[in-house]
Amino acid sequence: MNLWLKKQSGLPEKTYPISTAPPQGSTQPGLGRLPGDMGQGTIKKIEIKPGLNLFLTDYRLFAPVSMESDTWPVGFNFIYFLSGKISYSNHSFENKMDLQKGLNRIAFQPSPLGQGIMHPGEPLKVVTITMTHSFFSNLYGQNLNLLPRSFNEAVYRNGVKGAYAINGNTPAIQMALYRLGKLSPTNRNQLLIMEGLLLELIGLQMEQLIPKNRASRELSAQEKEKILEAGLILAKEMEKPPHLVELARRVGLSGNRLSQGFQEIYGHTPFAYLREMRLNRARRLFLETGMNVTEVAFSVGYNSLSHFSKSFSRQFGIHPCLFKKNQPVR
Repeated sequence: MNLWLKKQSGLPEKTYPISTAPPQGSTQPGLGRLPGDMGQGTIKKIEIKPGLNLFLTDYRLFAPVSMESDTWPVGFNFIYFLSGKISYSNHSFENKMDLQKGLNRIAFQPSPLGQGIMHPGEPLKVVTITMTHSFFSNLYGQNLNLLPRSFNEAVYRNGVKGAYAINGNTPAIQMALYRLGKLSPTNRNQLLIMEGLLLELIGLQMEQLIPKNRASRELSAQEKEKILEAGLILAKEMEKPPHLVELARRVGLSGNRLSQGFQEIYGHTPFAYLREMRLNRARRLFLETGMNVTEVAFSVGYNSLSHFSKSFSRQFGIHPCLFKKNQPVR
């Protein structure tokens, strides 16, 4: 991640680039140092595994400092403030947010563009966990269906609008952060413990985002009919399917309830169900028609031939070209 820092007071005005990229070929954490005329401290990047990173900020500022970044990790991020204060905004969010000691924030942001002002006073100590969308989806599975509506819309629309929630650090979160601060990323055993603590922190923060009383209730007969109707819509319009919010509107359900219902009735999220229908239809077209791979891919709604080939191979264990080649000539 690259940051550009600029003092808010004093002359001459100067912008400082800070990079957290580790030296090429190094296994050490990336380290960016605060310029001496702004204050003291570092921001450290620790790559836990592909798709999961940890940033540790420890600054002591002499004056207010503005920051900008065009490489802020896209996806989910979890931020915990131990001390200090930042006024932050991102192109994914409509409102500026003030974050300070004792608060945490979970956010899904599809834009890498961020900016803010770091305030002097007490040291700025921040723990940030960043996670790609795919990593989070694999980690959280069907519980994604329980995310608040604002998160569901941000995740499934694939647009530029994000979602966030701010809560207080609970005693359990504070204890996990304390234990995290005692570990060294250069020690392999401690790095494994560190990974476990990051997942613990994420779980604790998700409990704040999705209260236990939001557990899904049983579907009514009317809701089941609406879920079945939604399934028929996806089957009929698989070439150009509606997005989740539009599909939910057409059948008269919330996005969360629609996703929960699909999981219960079909065993899939709506778009996993759509993908399976598309691939099963593609297989039938190969068996029953003389269409080539490109024609089949586009007829079932894939705009990318490579994406179709990868999906088909994962589903059936064979490349579509080989599957087509093994069928009798029609």
